[in-house]
Amino acid sequence: MKAIVVETFGGPETLKLSEIAVPQAGPGEVRVKVMAAGVMPIDGKIRQGYAPPGGLGTFAVQLALAWGAGSVIGTASEHNHAYLQKLGAIPVAYGEGLEKRVRAAAPSGINAAFAAVDSEEALRVSAALVADKSRIRSMLPRPLIRELGIPPLEGVRSASRLSELVQLYEEGKVNVRIRRVYPLRDAELAHREIDGGHGSGKIVLRIGEA
Repeated sequence: MKAIVVETFGGPETLKLSEIAVPQAGPGEVRVKVMAAGVMPIDGKIRQGYAPPGGLGTFAVQLALAWGAGSVIGTASEHNHAYLQKLGAIPVAYGEGLEKRVRAAAPSGINAAFAAVDSEEALRVSAALVADKSRIRSMLPRPLIRELGIPPLEGVRSASRLSELVQLYEEGKVNVRIRRVYPLRDAELAHREIDGGHGSGKIVLRIGEA
């Protein structure tokens, strides 16, 4: 079977299309045919040799609203504010003065926060805005998390949780925006785009188009 392999850490040029043996399922396992796969910022970090996860903000906004949040504030650059509004969030620009802008957007206060980007600013502002630190989560394994008293992100994968997400998608409460689709052989181009850190929507590799 064809697969993208990384034999040494580095830039997108380290990604190579190769032939590998078809994996066999062992006892209690199943083999799944993958038709397409999303390219995440974490993939670029792993390729470079460390792995703090990238952003999941758009899903966090949609899930928070679907699960009953009265309002959700999302931080983004100004050219993505219209997209955040479309998702149902109140957009706020990140950068200097973030805490002040969030307080203005939520005069009644903030009772939970999710830092989905690699930003010390996001963590410090979250800690300043949310009194109950147990209601703050971050995708980033930074020492700063412990310093601020933020609990580590933990979760259990299960069929029931996956079914719930599928149901929310089918009901139109969670949408997946596709930015661009690449064939598998162009994984290097997909990684160069994700490394750029700009734009919204998912970058997808179509596995069947090697």
